[in-house]
Amino acid sequence: MRVHTHRHRGRDVGRKWVWLALTFLGLACATEGKSPWGATSPQTTAQQKQQAPSKSSNQKDLRSNGSPDANELSDDDEGDLAEGEYLVSPSVAHPLDDWSDAALREAFETRPESLGSISVGTPNSGRLINGVRPPASSLYHLVDPEHAWGTQETVDSLCRALEAVARQHHDTRVVDIGHLSARSGGPLRPHRSHQSGRDVDLGLYYSDRNSRWYTYADGDNLDVARTWTLLKALASSTDIEMVLLDINLQKRVETFALSTEHDTAWVHLLFHGEGAQPRLLRHSPGHATHLHLRFKNPIARRSAQRLAPLLATQRPLEHQNAPLSHVAKVGDTLAKLAQRYCTTMGAIRAANRMRGFQLKAGQSYIIPIDKFAVEKAGGCDKR
Repeated sequence: MRVHTHRHRGRDVGRKWVWLALTFLGLACATEGKSPWGATSPQTTAQQKQQAPSKSSNQKDLRSNGSPDANELSDDDEGDLAEGEYLVSPSVAHPLDDWSDAALREAFETRPESLGSISVGTPNSGRLINGVRPPASSLYHLVDPEHAWGTQETVDSLCRALEAVARQHHDTRVVDIGHLSARSGGPLRPHRSHQSGRDVDLGLYYSDRNSRWYTYADGDNLDVARTWTLLKALASSTDIEMVLLDINLQKRVETFALSTEHDTAWVHLLFHGEGAQPRLLRHSPGHATHLHLRFKNPIARRSAQRLAPLLATQRPLEHQNAPLSHVAKVGDTLAKLAQRYCTTMGAIRAANRMRGFQLKAGQSYIIPIDKFAVEKAGGCDKR
């Protein structure tokens, strides 16, 4: 029986890339490395240490996958996020400021990894260049490593906050990290965001040690002390932009924070905002099972602006994870499909929201393709 496949196209690809080109040219703004909640975030160490050549140089229960939250706020929904207040000032130092146009072009064409992480476009319509994964650690577990790529800033900020929790609370159990972005960003099912390396789906800290990834929190099983320490660290030592969490869980954490913190006005600001100051915590359906974190990434976003002329002249590239569809036949298994299409069983299950491992003959399944895996394998058979 013949296997039918076809490529799923994004709608109006041309218009999307025109918009991205405008974004590259600086019409979309990046943000400063300051937390609007009163603390300045440390610069990303790895990117700060980049050596710049001289200007004359020529050099609902889907526990098996990353994060099934399709109800995330879109960029348009975040009306209370005053982006204009956090424009990057020309006086703020950036690793690429002293690079000549010739040096940037040479690096972009021959050694792009030297440019550091680059976050292009927006979380809902963007790309990721030179993404990194959280390093191996005893503090957390990557649920879906193939879709756990972020900018260096995002990964550093996330690890910094998790380390703060471990220091404050001994015997903290391993927390799960779900989706960040695909290796080159772009659409990542089932999300609307997670496209530019700035988003993280982070598991909750539970008081019940038997709880697993994506366990629903009703308040009684939420470890409010560790959750508050995490939020406090994010707000005071990273460039966090927003956190999505179910409103009922927010109330539990806020009550705890007000009972333990001296600066109750600051706590109120985090949960409710004031005037033009946006709140850090937002409600979005589907976030009683995990936290959705978004970081501002001033370095990675400004890098995209600095490289705008080079990025804007690129031909639109087909996303690395552009999916196919496969109509299952008798005898097909997840392992066979993963091998045939150079992907993984976990990625197929995540794309199709599968709870088990069995395929049904005659049913069409989405197959997420990872071009890095294809290239490594020397090509795949897609007949």
